[in-house]
Amino acid sequence: MPEPRPFRPRLFLFRMLAGLFVAEFALMFYSIWHCAMVAREMSEATPVDACPKVGQRAQELFTLSITTVLSLLTDTNKLP
Repeated sequence: MPEPRPFRPRLFLFRMLAGLFVAEFALMFYSIWHCAMVAREMSEATPVDACPKVGQRAQELFTLSITTVLSLLTDTNKLP
């Protein structure tokens, strides 16, 4: 059986960053879709009227997760 390859933290973190982008996109799509359904039921003009803070919450979540991964990426430069 061949030896396993060594763990590569930078590659792992880049993949984690890509996974975060995909997860954030899926979460945003579902949130806006759900707000559109609520707005339709309430006869509101736009999904923003039905869910006014959805954009702010998504921005905070996106900023926090991206900042965390990027800070971990900068720390991997110090690894041997």
